[in-house]
Amino acid sequence: MKDIEHYTLEDLIQDRSFIEYVEKSNAESISFWEAQRTGHPDKRQMFDAAAWVIKGPTFNRKTLPDQVVNAEWQRLSDAINRGAQQNTSPWYRYRWAASVAALAFLATFVWLFVLNRDITHATAFGEIAEVSLPDGSSVMLNANSRLSYAASWADDEPREVWLTGEAFFEVKKRNTADGRFIVHSKNTRVEVLGTSFNVNNRKQETTVVLNTGRVALQKDDDRDTVRVMMKPGDLVTLSPVTNRVKKQRVNPEIYSSWKDHKFIFDNTPLYEVAILIEENYGKEVLIREESLKNRVLSGEIPVPSIDVLLEALSRSFDIKVTQKDNQIILEKKM
Repeated sequence: MKDIEHYTLEDLIQDRSFIEYVEKSNAESISFWEAQRTGHPDKRQMFDAAAWVIKGPTFNRKTLPDQVVNAEWQRLSDAINRGAQQNTSPWYRYRWAASVAALAFLATFVWLFVLNRDITHATAFGEIAEVSLPDGSSVMLNANSRLSYAASWADDEPREVWLTGEAFFEVKKRNTADGRFIVHSKNTRVEVLGTSFNVNNRKQETTVVLNTGRVALQKDDDRDTVRVMMKPGDLVTLSPVTNRVKKQRVNPEIYSSWKDHKFIFDNTPLYEVAILIEENYGKEVLIREESLKNRVLSGEIPVPSIDVLLEALSRSFDIKVTQKDNQIILEKKM
């Protein structure tokens, strides 16, 4: 047996004693690997991923808040005014005027470079990032995605973000003059007051899945065209080109499972899995035989890396998976 410290995912999957541990078929193996999990906490994620692969899916089913800047402005302004009232000498009046000019410059600087700048977060293929927004809302940004927003939001204006790719939003309710939160996504806008939802605009359409709260989905910048109210469990697909709307009931956890570094499949055709791989990992997927494309997959797969997903596909479909440069080939075994 190799030194556990140097074990790879492939080593675990092929290790007979580890398979016995996963299948709970050998008391000695169970005892050994439980001890390894305890002694190697840094490898537990790899152990869990290998266990999932062996079990296999089944086919059976930062910014400065406005109030801080305003408080500092008031504090500095009060201090200057107090000093001006206490000393009327020409020299002090000159210093006071210079201080006022400096204060004006500081205000301009804060507005232009702190409060009025845009912030952009982008993820690479295979990367997921957590983003905290100025109002305390949080966003999980999926791989190959981009999110932009202003560094600060005024109380009398909506909070607006611009998304390319896919993200899961948990929006904090705001008791201000304008509590709206708006996601702009490929000529589509998602407007909420306080809720959690998933937005995907990778294709020529935008798909929104609502987990909690209320959402109004509509064509962006056109309030008279296509407005759909959503409730938890709704999936709405909107094509900005044709204005075609499709609404259906789903399990929302399936569509946001990626944020927990796993994929949940429910009778998902292999060709859709291939699209998912292309979108999230930047690989070209080639399915050799037409008969494979519509074979379906059900189950849950942890995805600490693309290798885990490909190994699970190979075992579940009993197919050959070959990686060649930036291409993945799926085909029947000879």
